[in-house]
Amino acid sequence: MREKIDAGMARVEESYESLEQRLMILGVWSLENQKQLIDGQSRATEGLNNLHSFQAQALEESRETIQKLAQLGSDSKKSYWPGKNKSGKPMTISSKTRTPHWKHRKTSEQSRPTILLL
Repeated sequence: MREKIDAGMARVEESYESLEQRLMILGVWSLENQKQLIDGQSRATEGLNNLHSFQAQALEESRETIQKLAQLGSDSKKSYWPGKNKSGKPMTISSKTRTPHWKHRKTSEQSRPTILLL
C-alpha cells in the first residue's frame, strides 16, 4: 500500500511539474504577445500623430490660400468696381459688358469659313 501511495505522489509531483512548465510557457508567450501589442500600438500612435501634423499643415496652407484669394478678390473689386474706370469716368454696366465682344459682331456670309466636302 505504501508503494501505491508513493507512486501516486510521484505522479502528482510530475503533474505539478508539467503544469508549472506549461504555465511558464504560457506566461512567456503572453508577455511576448503583450510586447508585440504595445509595439504595434506605439507605431499606430506615431502614424496618427504624423497624419494629424500633415492635416494641420494642409489646413493652415488652405486657410492662407483662401485668405490670399479673398484679398485678391477684394483688391480687384476696389480697383475695378467702385464705379469709375481708369480715366475717372463713371462706369456703366449693361448686359453687353457681360457678353464677350465677338458675340456682338455681326457676321456676314462672306466672313464665315467655307467647308469643302470631298
